[in-house]
Amino acid sequence: MSKYVKIALTILFMLTPLYAVWMFYLVVMTLKRARDAKTLSLPATIMAMPLVWAGVLLDAIGNITICTVVFLELPQETLITSRLQRLILEEGWRSDLAGFICADLLNAFDPSGNHCK
Repeated sequence: MSKYVKIALTILFMLTPLYAVWMFYLVVMTLKRARDAKTLSLPATIMAMPLVWAGVLLDAIGNITICTVVFLELPQETLITSRLQRLILEEGWRSDLAGFICADLLNAFDPSGNHCK
């Protein structure tokens, strides 16, 4: 996928509610890093839980609505990451798009470095 296509897709992504899902993803990955480093306190965990649950809810809604339009298929999964994991294994434009989302928007922020494994 060319650099210009990636830029165009990123701009389009920012104009959808999936941008909010991505922001919640960043919050959750930050919390995961803190938890893994054993620096996430109980008060911070309690304060974070509404954000985590809101993120999961937005993820599910985004998968059912926006991702259905983006990928031109009904969801077979509840959350976006599960859909991306399945699509990456297929061939064609859906796989390319899922690969772009994982490689360029998700992996760098997942402590494992490979969110869509």
